[in-house]
Amino acid sequence: MAMFSQPSTKRQKTAKDSTRMTETTEHFPGISKIEYKGSSAPYDDTLCYRYYNANERINGRTMEDWIKPAVSFTAFKYNGNDAHGKPTFQRNWNDNSFTNENYKRTISAAFEFCSKLGIKYWTAFDSDLMPDADFYEELNVHFEDVCDFIQDLQQKSFAKPLWIAPDLHSNPRFASGAGTSCDANVMMQASHRVKKCLEIAQKLNAESFLVSSPREGYGIVLNTDVQKELKHFARLLKMSSDYKDRLGFRGQLLLEPYTNFKHSKQTKNNQHNTTMSYIYDPISSVCFLKHYNLDRQYKIVTDFGHQLYMSSAYNAVGSIELNDSNKLNLKEAVLLMKSFMENSGYQPGGINLKLTPTRDSVDYKDVFIMYIHYIDMLAKGLRISAKMLQDQTFTKNIQQRYSSYYSGFGSRLSNGEATLEECEDQFRKLHGQYTDNVTSGRSEHWEAVFENFISSCKLN
Repeated sequence: MAMFSQPSTKRQKTAKDSTRMTETTEHFPGISKIEYKGSSAPYDDTLCYRYYNANERINGRTMEDWIKPAVSFTAFKYNGNDAHGKPTFQRNWNDNSFTNENYKRTISAAFEFCSKLGIKYWTAFDSDLMPDADFYEELNVHFEDVCDFIQDLQQKSFAKPLWIAPDLHSNPRFASGAGTSCDANVMMQASHRVKKCLEIAQKLNAESFLVSSPREGYGIVLNTDVQKELKHFARLLKMSSDYKDRLGFRGQLLLEPYTNFKHSKQTKNNQHNTTMSYIYDPISSVCFLKHYNLDRQYKIVTDFGHQLYMSSAYNAVGSIELNDSNKLNLKEAVLLMKSFMENSGYQPGGINLKLTPTRDSVDYKDVFIMYIHYIDMLAKGLRISAKMLQDQTFTKNIQQRYSSYYSGFGSRLSNGEATLEECEDQFRKLHGQYTDNVTSGRSEHWEAVFENFISSCKLN
């Protein structure tokens, strides 16, 4: 693979030179737009979609609208390094320099990647889009410059942000948190980044705006005023919500708990976060938001599985985070998309694919194949879940299992109309004796039925 050639020292490149270069350079030569070929495609053809047909309608909505996959720009900085070894590849768009030109090349490559994948959404932290700065005015110039650059790319590719987020964790100044820092100056600097990112989110027509929380916590309680830090973090979120309204930004505000970062490949390998997190998982996030009366302004970015089901029960799901280190299999994909369909999708919804190849996957095709595989798995899960809901075998079983709550005194219990005294009277009249009998949930049976159903599904 050709390495990126360093700029000549004889002539300093200008911003216009850099922009012209990113517009004309093809970062993935030899790779055409990925097409849908259906399940009849040869089994060794891995550069096509077998199940993801973006415009195909399922249960009244397109596949693209149900899944809404997004490409994480964060993953485009990964170079194969881990805790046990140095980088194994260098992409032609990234020379590892902290210059505007290098960031613009990376953004240009990411847009080309989205276009060839046929994906209309992307996600990014501000640190994915531009270099940091030591001075207020310099940072503002970076924000405005990158916003103009992305707006030009969006007009040609039609890809837009699923969410944009300020990076409130990478810089050493946030070692003790951003909104929960013991230093008011740090919180002021964090607030400035939030303000500028909200402005970019509005200009780029982002679906959502994300506040992440991997550093919002404490190391030891001996030097920490926990209540004050929680109050300050809530204040940062409230200021963000207020400015969103003044700005006229109509996107959804999102809060991302620590567990999403815990599952990240980079975080697991480097083990860099040892804080006791205030916003550990979706449940603690919901409690925090409700306690500070922010639950109407913010929704949660959650993992699939248990965290998704609990967040959904609280009507708090704003988006899904899918990391390649937290492996997704077909059964989980079916249950994920079933949850989507039962809730008519999550608005604004979307699945952020933060995927990085293995250290020895140095070919550009490997990156495409990885994203195609995950998107296809979600699409296959969507097709199967639609058949499950149509079949109603599982739905009827759940209804039958809870049938005692649908009529008689059970319905009064379920609707909150009964009192403890009435429960006692009803128990004395109808039963009068405690029983140790347990009704089988038949879990093994339904696990087997589920696997048989997946195996028997005939998909297009």
